[in-house]
Amino acid sequence: MKQAPMRDWVWVSVNALIAAAFLWVTSREWIEPELRDIPGVSGSGGGPLVFGLWVIWLLVPLFIVNVIWLVVSIRLAKHRGDVTRPFWLFGLMAACWLFLAHFSASQI
Repeated sequence: MKQAPMRDWVWVSVNALIAAAFLWVTSREWIEPELRDIPGVSGSGGGPLVFGLWVIWLLVPLFIVNVIWLVVSIRLAKHRGDVTRPFWLFGLMAACWLFLAHFSASQI
């Protein structure tokens, strides 16, 4: 019984670490709109391309790991009779990632 919560905490911790890396990359690659075309300013010119290449290395492996986690958790939860828990956690994590993507795209 204790293995499921521990596995869930490991999964949430991995997502939190990658979320921190995602926010670090997005804040590093973000550039103010009025500085976009000034030569020598970091991120001008190929900013969106550089950002996309950085983020894809973070999000694609994370998506694969999250889907694998969901499948394994569902299979293990069938034995315990609590199949809804992995879906709720996966949905909550997906909502958090959507919020982070929206937050990083906003100009706050």
